[in-house]
Amino acid sequence: MNKEKDNSYIVIYDHPKEYPDWFVALKWRMDGGKPVPNKVIFSKGITIWDVRKTIPIGMGRVERGFNDAPDIVETWVPMPECHGLGRKGD
Repeated sequence: MNKEKDNSYIVIYDHPKEYPDWFVALKWRMDGGKPVPNKVIFSKGITIWDVRKTIPIGMGRVERGFNDAPDIVETWVPMPECHGLGRKGD
């Protein structure tokens, strides 16, 4: 069976204008080399820790980049072997 590679990632936002009372995680995917947002919230929480605990195991954290929007906190990407800042099995 040929499985298509999952090229999605999750971006956590700090109280974006659309959701001023929440930390929000949105799932994105790459399509033809361009990022495409999912229209549905992946998760939301009062604290960043509420959102982080919903990140799937096997994803690794990438710090906010210099050119990222100011309300972006971090991005979580698939990592086959997570070390350090990644979500590992319980």
